[in-house]
Amino acid sequence: MSEILYISHGEIKTGGYFHESQMCSNLGQTTEVRFEKNYRGIWQWIRLFIQAFAVNNHAPIIVTVARLAWPVALKNAFQKKKIILVLHNFDPNDGKPKLYGFLLRKYLRFISNNPHKYALVVVSEYWKEYFRNNFGNAMNIWVYPNLFASEKYYFFRDISKKEPKLIHLGMYSEKADLKKATPVIFPVAAIKKYLMFRFRIFLPTRLL
Repeated sequence: MSEILYISHGEIKTGGYFHESQMCSNLGQTTEVRFEKNYRGIWQWIRLFIQAFAVNNHAPIIVTVARLAWPVALKNAFQKKKIILVLHNFDPNDGKPKLYGFLLRKYLRFISNNPHKYALVVVSEYWKEYFRNNFGNAMNIWVYPNLFASEKYYFFRDISKKEPKLIHLGMYSEKADLKKATPVIFPVAAIKKYLMFRFRIFLPTRLL
């Protein structure tokens, strides 16, 4: 089996982390380097960049995540190692810093021109098609499913078409509470009213 170096970051080990680590263990013998902290702000990003760049390992395959993609790529640019980026989604409107989106788009265009060294792993055929259509057909893309039960999410997809001003609160769904078999949907207006009253939070008119 191949030797894998898996580099990630984050204070909490999320579902994405377990998805990535499981994939790595299926690929081969894995050495993990994880920066267990949430990095916020430009100076923290620079610190994270330096820490990722400083990682040394002889593994021929490196698996990493979006914020570490550039330092890992630059560190190993002149070596024969294969570098795999794992992306779970891609949403320019998800509120992440503009610098994050800019660097990620540049990286995706960069690896589309270097498919023999760089690869992208996504969680569904949808994203595979999306990235090839938007960043180049030559991109080396593989699918490693996150194994979500897709049929459980059809309800939310369909209800959003009929009632665009409704929002799903995941903490009340069966994913978080096995005793509740039906998901709970609340009107956006009611949620905004509650948050403004309880926490003095002023939300934009378009929440979704």
